[in-house]
Amino acid sequence: MPRRQPLAAAVRTQPWRLDAAFGPLEALLDKMARDGGLDLSDDRAALYARWWGNDIEELSLVIQGTAETFDIARKRDSACPSTEPLHRLAGKLTANEPLDIKDIADCRHCVAQLRTYTAGRSQGEMIDLVQTALIKFSMDWLDTQHAR
Repeated sequence: MPRRQPLAAAVRTQPWRLDAAFGPLEALLDKMARDGGLDLSDDRAALYARWWGNDIEELSLVIQGTAETFDIARKRDSACPSTEPLHRLAGKLTANEPLDIKDIADCRHCVAQLRTYTAGRSQGEMIDLVQTALIKFSMDWLDTQHAR
């Protein structure tokens, strides 16, 4: 008798979840490519406003967090796309270096690949990935607090 897969493994990430996860970043990258405009803080850091609340964060941190989350996925699964374009863009934003259209296009392509990769994963896999990333981010934050 064939062994049955758990239900969570049979259910792939739903399109509306992909839109919620990737849509805001894709829209922002499209806006950057279209008109080059970014909302800036008083200290000239690019800002990212989350669509589900009033949270405003530095764009470089959002992009870096996305990259680091999928770096964990890549360590688990070599089929996960490289996040190098995201790291490069986050670094340029952090350093207030000028961006060119290739940086943005490379990022947009990377995010599209990550969306496709995510679409093939189960909800359980993605929940585990996000939980692992949150633990990593918490540990990184604790390390910075301890170093003070």
